[in-house]
Amino acid sequence: MTDTRRAVFALGTVVCLIVVASALPAADPRLDPPGSQGEDVVPGEWDSGDERSDIPTESTNQSTSTEQADSEADDEEQIDILDSPVPGTQMTVKTESSGSTRTDNVTVDGEVVGETSRHGKVEVEVPFEESMTISVEGKDVNRTVDIETDATIHKRSAAAPARNLSITAAVATEPLVGAPVRVDDEVVTWTDDDGDAAVPLPDSPGPVEISVVRRAVRAERTVSVTEPTVDFATPVLFPGFPAPVVVSADGEPIENATVQIGGSVAGTTDRSGRTTVWLPIEDSATVTATVGAASATATVGNLYFRLAAVVVVVPGLIIGGVLSYLKLVALRKRRRAKGFVKVFVGFGTVLAGLSGSAGRLWGLLGNWRPSVPAISRPSLSGFGEGWQFPAVGATFTAASLGGITATLSSFGSLRRVVSGSPDRTGTERSPSSRIVEWLSDDETNTVDDDADEATAGTDEPPPSLTPREEIRAAWHSFLDRLDIRRRETVTPGTVARRAIRTGFPVDSVRRLLGIVRAVEYGGREPSPERVTSARALAEELIAFETEQGDDQPRADGDSDEVSDE
Repeated sequence: MTDTRRAVFALGTVVCLIVVASALPAADPRLDPPGSQGEDVVPGEWDSGDERSDIPTESTNQSTSTEQADSEADDEEQIDILDSPVPGTQMTVKTESSGSTRTDNVTVDGEVVGETSRHGKVEVEVPFEESMTISVEGKDVNRTVDIETDATIHKRSAAAPARNLSITAAVATEPLVGAPVRVDDEVVTWTDDDGDAAVPLPDSPGPVEISVVRRAVRAERTVSVTEPTVDFATPVLFPGFPAPVVVSADGEPIENATVQIGGSVAGTTDRSGRTTVWLPIEDSATVTATVGAASATATVGNLYFRLAAVVVVVPGLIIGGVLSYLKLVALRKRRRAKGFVKVFVGFGTVLAGLSGSAGRLWGLLGNWRPSVPAISRPSLSGFGEGWQFPAVGATFTAASLGGITATLSSFGSLRRVVSGSPDRTGTERSPSSRIVEWLSDDETNTVDDDADEATAGTDEPPPSLTPREEIRAAWHSFLDRLDIRRRETVTPGTVARRAIRTGFPVDSVRRLLGIVRAVEYGGREPSPERVTSARALAEELIAFETEQGDDQPRADGDSDEVSDE
């Protein structure tokens, strides 16, 4: 058999099976199979299944019970609660019994409380009971709702003896209105419209049972009445001075508490729990605060020590601070004044120096006689010598070049002055003093600069000076080399010791010091010999400082022990 025939044979077989299956009678799934009831199987029993009477009877009973259950469920869903049932509040109820728009009367626990609107809604008041039954009058429709009955007491003030405790009673978030408040099973007050109440507490500290009850709604709480405390409000306490005192209980101030000191009443506290007492003139003091039947004490000591510390330390700090401030202010003012004066004078001298330099430059340019340069014609000689270019003659005279050079050198000295380079004597000078010195130089100083350098080493005093003044001039010329600033306060001995430490010859310094002391302090006559000797010693020391510098080592055996006597 070929493959084609096999496929045709299989297809024909499938078609035949389908035809046979469609010709057979279908079995009803609602009927029990034959023999399921313990009976014998009879051929053709399924064909006669529609004649059995027990099967339709069972189906009818089952349908009737289902309809009754659905009817009961519909009756339960005809009353809806739209709000939470809290005692003392209004709750919205919705009825849907008939599906029409007519109104119905609604009862709560058998009492008519309202009439539904056209939408089936009505507002009912929740009673202070454990549950409530809502019904529709004239119809068999009702519903039972459980009500919240657990209330809470909130404490809003401190629990102090013989004081009123502020509380708030509430169910969930709604206040418990018009409920009696009991303390140890005794009614003491009632809650207001906000659920608040002021509960009087006993005079003695201890636990107290507080309850708020209204029918089935109840709230209870145990409150501990605490003992009062008294403290000094500040540590700054002195004998015979007033001292602030604060009385509190349960962390809050107590009003109208009696405060005593030394057995006598000092006052009562205000709303902040404070009062002021006068401390006795003693080393310690004790205050007592009384609240109801309870009392508290506080003691402070070492009052004399505190007073002594304040008397000694505080004035010293104040005086020292004032003196330091005055000294600082004076120093700042002096520095500010000096700085302002220096800046102002320096600015003026800078302008004067610039104008002087410009004038000198203008004068040099005015005295310059320009000459036309002699330019020769270009000529071309032989091929071997090449071109000859025109020669330009001298245009500037020697005097003009010298003047311009001198003027430019004055500006160059400004850079050396500002940079702080040493002067001709080798002494370091501040930039401000160098600027003033540079600007104060006039044309004569610039022109005669070489002459000044030649005569800088000689400090011959003017012929008009007296012998005593000549000795002073020699001494001050030596002080100039030491850069002594406060010459009116420094002693000659101090100057001599400084010179010896710097490296000046000990013998020359001592000899010059002896001449100065003999003339200035010893009452000796300034003889010509002393004048000549002082002048020579000063020149020797100045020359030594200029040649050797400040780093000249001191000879062995030299000593800088110089007496101020």
